[in-house]
Amino acid sequence: MLRHLIMDGYPRALGPGFASLVHLSHLSFSSGTDEAFCSMSSEIPPEFFAHLNTKQQLTINMSACSFESIPPQLFQFLPTIHNLDLSLNEDLLIEGFEKASEGLQNSTLSVLNITYIVKPWVHLTEIKNSTFRFLKHTKLKILVVEDNKILNVDPQAILDLPKTMEYISFQGNKISSAFCLLTFLHMTNLRIAKISRQLRYNRANNNITLTDFQNLNSLRNRNYNSTTATLRPNISEHPELLPKVLRNTLNPEARYRKDNSAFSFTTENTKVKDFCEDLYLTPRHSHKHLRSSPLPLPLPKSLEEMYASDIKASYDIPRIQFFNNRVLKYLDYSLNDIKCFGGPVYGVPNL
Repeated sequence: MLRHLIMDGYPRALGPGFASLVHLSHLSFSSGTDEAFCSMSSEIPPEFFAHLNTKQQLTINMSACSFESIPPQLFQFLPTIHNLDLSLNEDLLIEGFEKASEGLQNSTLSVLNITYIVKPWVHLTEIKNSTFRFLKHTKLKILVVEDNKILNVDPQAILDLPKTMEYISFQGNKISSAFCLLTFLHMTNLRIAKISRQLRYNRANNNITLTDFQNLNSLRNRNYNSTTATLRPNISEHPELLPKVLRNTLNPEARYRKDNSAFSFTTENTKVKDFCEDLYLTPRHSHKHLRSSPLPLPLPKSLEEMYASDIKASYDIPRIQFFNNRVLKYLDYSLNDIKCFGGPVYGVPNL
């Protein structure tokens, strides 16, 4: 009874003999090692998996297979797919993944890895408002989107992720705005979020350079011929489209402030102010809190671990009050040039 099958690529559609592999639970076209050879740079036929008839939860490893494109029908023959690894297919690109993901809708997909699917020389890319739309009706719990030169994540893309999400990682990108992170709130089962290692830019007078934003505008204005492209309202420009709980969160007076962070809740990046602006030094050289209220930060209610190191956020921490969450246990905010931590941190008794 065959359960695991490893092949170095495959030249054509899987034959009718695969229909007998009803106990197959792991199918790999790449071992993930330098010795493996998986080349599917030519057009993979849409019916590639048509004869696969396994009844088991299925793990598919198609990493480093040199995909240039994947037809939208490819994965529709795999309703029991559980784990899909498309990482290290640098010719696929984010747009190519969106096209391929059409076949994943209404599947049992729980784990998805699309790390490093952008060519090394690509300066930047973007998660559009339609990128994850076909994942909305899956069982997705784990999403890994690392090292893809992503400068911007449209909040609608996050809202399209199912509420079954438990783990999400955008580490190693170039994300410059934290606006989309507020939409993490809708993932009520999210336990681990990783956004470390962002914004590889050159600082000048403590400001992010404008080059990336100019390139992003150029990217948005470029006509792109993907068959899955859709015109959907941009939530960043129309916050009234957000669920009510998120609109309340975005109240600038009650929920956040524009201050000294390059990694900010808006695309406006202000110069670094004097550190510890919420503290002042008494004549006896002891710090006293000003009477301003703590900075309120919303978190998904089930979030237990947050990794946000090296995100170029020179954000002094006078006082913070986390709300909507009382289970956070671990927060990594290292390597962010913090000059002040006034404390205390409110709202997370288990931190």
